[in-house]
Amino acid sequence: MAENKWILIEEPDPYNDNKVGEVWYRVDEDGKMQTGWISDPEVPWKIYLLDTNGRMMHSDWVNAPENQELNRPAGMYYLTDDGAVQMNGWTLAKGSDSVWWFCNPGTGLFEKDNPNSWAGKKLW
Repeated sequence: MAENKWILIEEPDPYNDNKVGEVWYRVDEDGKMQTGWISDPEVPWKIYLLDTNGRMMHSDWVNAPENQELNRPAGMYYLTDDGAVQMNGWTLAKGSDSVWWFCNPGTGLFEKDNPNSWAGKKLW
């Protein structure tokens, strides 16, 4: 039984029957599949969001629920290619080629209404 580790599984894409992809899952010390917000015990500053089926979400914007334990307020986050929550810097708004958003470096949250975040402001 796998314990306290990441597991990579090849499985059919749930959104495309003709495609097989690699999906990461995380199991805890009891071998139980994890879901929701987690921090990587080996790299604690990396925060991940696992969907309700345990799949590591990545390369997309998510409107995520709050997690007080990991200091994650509810709101919009960008998950990088490796699945970690982006914790600083600019990201192009989904569906736009000119609107950039800046995330809160303390939480990773993209705050649309925070004037200090530059969220939603066109740079050109």
